[in-house]
Amino acid sequence: MNTWEVQIPGAILPAGDLTGALSAMGKDDSIHVSLAPILPGEVRPGKQHPRTRIGYLPGELSELDRCLAEYDATVDRVLCRLDGNELWKTGPELPDLGALNRVRAVDLVVSLTSRDDARNASVAAESLFLAALLPGARVYFDPFVDLDRTLDAAHGLLDTSCNPRPAFHVLRCLNSVLYRERISRKDHGAVELQGAVVRTLTGGDGIHALIVAESGELPDLDGLAFPGISGDDPSRLYRLAEGTVQTGPFERLLGCASGLTTPVLLTSCR
Repeated sequence: MNTWEVQIPGAILPAGDLTGALSAMGKDDSIHVSLAPILPGEVRPGKQHPRTRIGYLPGELSELDRCLAEYDATVDRVLCRLDGNELWKTGPELPDLGALNRVRAVDLVVSLTSRDDARNASVAAESLFLAALLPGARVYFDPFVDLDRTLDAAHGLLDTSCNPRPAFHVLRCLNSVLYRERISRKDHGAVELQGAVVRTLTGGDGIHALIVAESGELPDLDGLAFPGISGDDPSRLYRLAEGTVQTGPFERLLGCASGLTTPVLLTSCR
């Protein structure tokens, strides 16, 4: 058993006997604990019936950290839920892990709410990109397999015959590129360009630029530039859903990217 997930029914913060148990387990290196609340009756926009939420919201983690400190308890991980439609609205609310004294790592649960494979592929890519900013983070996607007999019908990473959907291939490829070695990326940014959003991670291993477009197709990227990269610098262009890569000068790859199905990843070769 790698990690024990302790679920708190009906409350955000641990209380009673649970606080003493968490304090004891936090001092035992052989036991790894993850914490998650289970909150029934949550009203969500556009839904007829209340839903049950499993996991914290980003804004609740600081209060949880103060509560754990009060009882001298430490947990290895907490489960944090993000809406796939609002990743970069709620994701930045995740506190710097350096500011959390009693939580060692954050795991993310990302909801896939669409039956549009292109949309889900972009959400999957942006989720993994966001997780790269959180040391030790793991990402889970909900649902993993299509939900087709429910009021919350949505495509998952696999269809009902367990065939991979485009989001699966995007994650497989992007995960290999981002995590093939220890990540040393601290700076991130975003720009909008003719209907596309370009998100960047910059560190000792160069620049990684994830490009998504709401239309599902990349516009003309002429004029896109990154600090420290010239038009002749060797670069790589990854078609994430197809699992292919093209190498060449940065400026030439920008020309090749126009019209491609998103998401794509453009990196400098350092």
